[in-house]
Amino acid sequence: MQFCREKCVTADAGLNVGSAAAEVPAEITAMIDAEGRKRFVIALVLAWALLVTPASLLGQTPARTSADANNQTVSAIAGITVPESKLRWGLRVWRNVELKVEERRCLGTEEAAKAYAVPLDVYRPNDAKRRPWVMMIHGGAWSMGTKNNLQTHAIAFAKAGFVVLSPDYRLAPEHLFPAQLVDCRALLSWCLMPTKETPTGGAKKPVQSATDLFGIEREKYGLWGYSAGAQLAALLAIEASRDAPAPAACIVGGIPADFDWVEPDSDILAHVFGGPPKTFPDVYLAASPRKQLHAKVCPLLIYHGTADFLVPPAVGRRFHQTAIDVGIDSTFVSLVNKEHMLTFLNAGMRDRSIRFLTNKLPPEQAAR
Repeated sequence: MQFCREKCVTADAGLNVGSAAAEVPAEITAMIDAEGRKRFVIALVLAWALLVTPASLLGQTPARTSADANNQTVSAIAGITVPESKLRWGLRVWRNVELKVEERRCLGTEEAAKAYAVPLDVYRPNDAKRRPWVMMIHGGAWSMGTKNNLQTHAIAFAKAGFVVLSPDYRLAPEHLFPAQLVDCRALLSWCLMPTKETPTGGAKKPVQSATDLFGIEREKYGLWGYSAGAQLAALLAIEASRDAPAPAACIVGGIPADFDWVEPDSDILAHVFGGPPKTFPDVYLAASPRKQLHAKVCPLLIYHGTADFLVPPAVGRRFHQTAIDVGIDSTFVSLVNKEHMLTFLNAGMRDRSIRFLTNKLPPEQAAR
């Protein structure tokens, strides 16, 4: 492909690049795929309906003022609630861990504060070794979807030796962007917390760190996301790569890396951003990873289906090309004749992603 001057791969529809070490056993996949895929199909259909239906017709166009669009949001970790773990699929699994967050939003001279919980699931090998970790962020047009949709992927990454943390973030239209990013940013901040420390929020005692609770190698991590989750993962990578500890890699699929494909007066994403691009250009700009790339961003693996009708394939290619132009180590994989959902479900691409992250963060070198 002439467009992708460097590290660009065109894969045929039968892409299967998995290694035996990274694959999930067939009996496990059979157990989890039926229900997980059913949930994902339902979420995808609803997400597609939201994307093709103007928010004004849905009666859900949320109000957003210019002041609100330019607010500065700061979150603090106020506590953590960890349920008992269970042994499943040969892994140690925690369901619905609750990360308690206190959010402060500065609107000019006024300040609003509220507390809420960010639920997350954690998967890790059933041992006591410190291991590299990956934050895995679900898609769903920022307005639906759940961490449960990523169960197959999370199991596969954990089987390969990683600790996986997958959050449920607040959803639009009840919570306009950047609420979704704020929640993922809070989780990342907690994971990078070095030891037990007194939080700046409302907790009365120190908050246990992810290192203490789940045995992560704090500074050895990657980010993974698909669709809206890919956009959130990329924005986190761009932010975190400016300072240590930076991620070792970011893997994104079906990414809406910019919104140049949305007409200036279109309200197709008003349920997420509060209005059309011409009304809130700064919001759309802040939500566009491609327009914020810089040379320090970690290595990227970007993949996109050529038949994607939700997010134009050209958006993913532009993201890769811009990354190359600014000096980022970027690899692009194009899945021929795969649309949005089938690209997400592609087992070969899932295994290739595991190999990519393993190359950047060898689990056995980190484990101790």
